[in-house]
Amino acid sequence: MNILGDLLIAFLATGGAIWVGLYTTRRVIAHQFRPVVRPEPSTGVPPEIVIENIGNGIALGLMLFTDAAHGSKLLAERNELPAATPGDRIQWHRTGWPVPTPLVKGHTYRLLYQDFENKWHETEFVVRNYDEFDVTFHGPHNPWGSRSLPAEARTRGLRVRLKS
Repeated sequence: MNILGDLLIAFLATGGAIWVGLYTTRRVIAHQFRPVVRPEPSTGVPPEIVIENIGNGIALGLMLFTDAAHGSKLLAERNELPAATPGDRIQWHRTGWPVPTPLVKGHTYRLLYQDFENKWHETEFVVRNYDEFDVTFHGPHNPWGSRSLPAEARTRGLRVRLKS
């Protein structure tokens, strides 16, 4: 009986250690490949902004919203923005993003996007002048935090499935 008890304890401890190891590995990978999207004013033809992903992970399902004070209206969306390319010099992926209506000076806008684990991230910016934004990175969205996602983002968000 003592040997069976010892075997059971060893089996449970080994299984628990394997589970913790796999869970931790997944968490570490998710934190290493996190997107960070930075908007900048466009020097081209308005209404357009330039967005670049300065993070290590691909940004999926990008959506640009007005802030809650202005109705959380969806202004533009994009499927993906690639991550920075490592090398001798880091190459950030910059792209122009047409916005259907001009951004209003003094208004706050929310840029929401997902990582490959379907976790939402947020970058907020205020248009100071048409050539200057004040940008705040809020990072991963906490579902229990004070900042809620617009309903349209929740329903239109991407569902990514990774194959093992």
